[in-house]
Amino acid sequence: MRPVVVCGLFCLLFMGPFASAKEEPRVDIRWRAKGGYIDHRSVCYNYPRLSLMQRRCKRQAKQLFRDKCEYYSARVEEVASPYRRRYQREKRRFCFSARQYNPL
Repeated sequence: MRPVVVCGLFCLLFMGPFASAKEEPRVDIRWRAKGGYIDHRSVCYNYPRLSLMQRRCKRQAKQLFRDKCEYYSARVEEVASPYRRRYQREKRRFCFSARQYNPL
């Protein structure tokens, strides 16, 4: 005899996030720069404060900073002067934010 699995409201409420690995919809991430660096207080300023969209935006911004840090770090090694200076500047900006930005 096969066991019967009863799944009702519990499965819908608590198992939903684990049932499928859906990716969050992408949001428009904006920030202001101050002195060549990203002003962390202004990240996702284009969404209402403490809204679900702003929280989603801030989580995605943290990942975006990491991704851009990796990209510009690789580009600095590949690109010759005089273009290297631009990539070094961008690398410094995004790697600093990847380390320091905390979306909580």
